[in-house]
Amino acid sequence: MLDGQSTSRPIPEPIDRRRRSEPFFAGNPLRLVQGPDIGVVQADLSLRPDGTIWPTGRHFFGGQVGDYAWTIAHPPDGTGPAGWWPLPGPVTYDRTEQFWLLTIYSGRTFLPLTSVPVRTTRPSITIDSRGRIAVTARGGSKTFQADWPVMQWPTELDVAGLLDRAADDRAD
Repeated sequence: MLDGQSTSRPIPEPIDRRRRSEPFFAGNPLRLVQGPDIGVVQADLSLRPDGTIWPTGRHFFGGQVGDYAWTIAHPPDGTGPAGWWPLPGPVTYDRTEQFWLLTIYSGRTFLPLTSVPVRTTRPSITIDSRGRIAVTARGGSKTFQADWPVMQWPTELDVAGLLDRAADDRAD
């Protein structure tokens, strides 16, 4: 409420309890995502169905970062019922190295913007004021943007160098 009053109600029920993926909130307007199903959270905390995400509902986890939503899933190989989705079509990538697919979606339309490989199913994700998305996962911290080329590894983020420069700036 805009006047400072609060409302207490039970958390909206998941759209379908049979789904195996963990539900998460993301987007603008705020949505509850579980499996492939999306529900807009109404003022009374009920859900209004609002389409689907990830045709098979096979993402593990998801969340919101800035104006974007994100999910983690296995990378598609084109043989399943969803084909190559969320990738734009057939994509070649090194299958000898294990990774998971981090997909960034528009927070308004839930259309995929990019998908990048990461080395964890539970990344820590943040975004800066310029739209750079930073992901901390096994193997360090990486950075990329929502228009990053699909299936390209994010750029290594030199955290130690950033801390050193910040310390040098304070010393001056």
